[in-house]
Amino acid sequence: VLGYLVMVQFVGFSFVSLYMTLVPSARQVLKNKGIKIVTFSLFTVVSTFASCGFVPTNENMLVFKKNSGLLLLILPHVFLGNALYPPCLRLLIMVLKKVTKKEEFSYLLKNSIDVGYEHLLSDLRCCFLVATVLGFNLIQFVMLCSLEWKTKIMEGLNVYEKVVASLFQVTNARHAGESVFDLSSISSAILVLFVVMM
Repeated sequence: VLGYLVMVQFVGFSFVSLYMTLVPSARQVLKNKGIKIVTFSLFTVVSTFASCGFVPTNENMLVFKKNSGLLLLILPHVFLGNALYPPCLRLLIMVLKKVTKKEEFSYLLKNSIDVGYEHLLSDLRCCFLVATVLGFNLIQFVMLCSLEWKTKIMEGLNVYEKVVASLFQVTNARHAGESVFDLSSISSAILVLFVVMM
């Protein structure tokens, strides 16, 4: 578990730092705000992974609405530290079992209830969890895109940026709480949907 936590956050921190260093528009936002790349990257990845939703900018992720690459780098951490943690943990144990051939990993997989670690779900429960998470996010994504595609919140974004920003927003509405759109400008129907999905 400790290895999973450290690995996921270290990889995320590395990729976000690299992105912020290489992409001038993203780097400029931090420079204008006086935020160091390392501080932003570490804080954002840890906060997202822990489902805190805190970002060291006053506008949350609104200032990075057009930085689709950054949003895509942060997005997996929403899932990996939240709802999809049990399936990812099970997958990691399966990989370790296959690589190391140790019986301990087989025991963990076969006796997940007896182990006493409630996040280690059975195969079936992991499948149900993944299906539920993806289903709820798909519902939100379709609703957000159908109602907000040509509204003020999507102004200035191309099709790809709209898709990525919408995916980031609906995922965070259920999990980490970060926001790429001004929630005061989103239609009431979508806000109600976000509240229900929370």
